[in-house]
Amino acid sequence: MDIITPGIYRLKLPLRDFVTSHVNVYLVKGNECLIVDTGWDNQESLEYLRRQLEEVGLVPEDIKHVVVTHGHTDHMSMAHRIQSQFHARLYMHKRDIEVVNSRSASGQDFVQQTDELLRRNGVPDSEFHGPYPALPEIAFVNADVMLEGGETIALGNFNLKVLWTPGHSPGHICLYEPAHKLLLAGDLVMPTIAPNIGLHLQYSSNPLGDYLSSLDMVKKLDVELVLPAHEHPFRNLRERADEIFQRHRRRDNEIISIMSDGKPRNAYQLAVTMTWLPDTASEGWKNLDPWNKRLAVLETLAHLEFLRSGDKLDKSVSNGAVIYRAC
Repeated sequence: MDIITPGIYRLKLPLRDFVTSHVNVYLVKGNECLIVDTGWDNQESLEYLRRQLEEVGLVPEDIKHVVVTHGHTDHMSMAHRIQSQFHARLYMHKRDIEVVNSRSASGQDFVQQTDELLRRNGVPDSEFHGPYPALPEIAFVNADVMLEGGETIALGNFNLKVLWTPGHSPGHICLYEPAHKLLLAGDLVMPTIAPNIGLHLQYSSNPLGDYLSSLDMVKKLDVELVLPAHEHPFRNLRERADEIFQRHRRRDNEIISIMSDGKPRNAYQLAVTMTWLPDTASEGWKNLDPWNKRLAVLETLAHLEFLRSGDKLDKSVSNGAVIYRAC
């Protein structure tokens, strides 16, 4: 456990065999106790949570409020346990509640629908073979407080302003504490890695546009320390935001360059030719594992729709197959 400032602590819960080794769960001690995000719902995570709470003289039953930044498994899987067993109030944005509950109700149908989306965008069946990460299931969400953005959660000396920051998910939120100049950022912005921004089912038609608008909003805040959900706290919010903007501009420019020959292409045809691991010696599609190939196509789609919204590309659909071409 790390002390961020008197009353705010960072707890690290493990994520075995995941893209990142742990998720940061932030404990806020005011007149009552609140945690931001929860990690995976398994016995290992619960024991890690218990042990770290004990370091500041607490037990899980002392947690009275749980804020989920967004509806991905590494952030909310254990929320229902803390809510039901320890009687904490669960806060979550209404858009991600809708998405999570729809997926929970559809079960394997959602996976099949995503496969069909990928097929329509050119992905051959040979790319659908795993292995994929064994992610825990997410239980049906019954939030006590359905957030929209603009609310303030008051805990003693802390006043956490809820910022709706869609893009990584439709209902992603950040929490801003203006007096202490802190931003609890979820997956919006991290010190070295960038969140996947993909065109998933049930998301908006332009998630990358949503994400860039969210990032532009928070970079203008008076923030001295960013508390991300992965990696480590950092201070250079504006510089880091600009790096991420540049990353997405490079990807847009790469797509425009490939499409400049006038040939129509689907998202898969673009994804297999694009640069995916620029910070390593292995930059091409063939070096991605099956799971990240799926994410790469969905991210390519997000860029294609962003460019289409800016009148850089046209889109056509024939017999269910989706094709893009330069304007």
